[in-house]
Amino acid sequence: KKVPNLIGKYESEARVIVPQNGFKIGKPIYIRDGRYVKYHVVDQEPKPGEELEEGGVITYTVNLQ
Repeated sequence: KKVPNLIGKYESEARVIVPQNGFKIGKPIYIRDGRYVKYHVVDQEPKPGEELEEGGVITYTVNLQ
C-alpha cells in the first residue's frame, strides 16, 4: 500500500490518517524548531508515496515549538 503524506498536517490528524490507511503509528519523535508550525508533522518514515505492507509502521516527527 502507498504511504499517506502526513507532512504539514497536525499530529492529531496524523493519528487518524495512519490507521484509516491500514498502518500503525510508531513512536513519534518530537523536536523544537521555530521554522515549523507548532504541532505539525515535519518528517515521516517511510516517505509519502512509498510502498509499505498493510499493518506496517509509520513513524513521524512533530514540532512542539
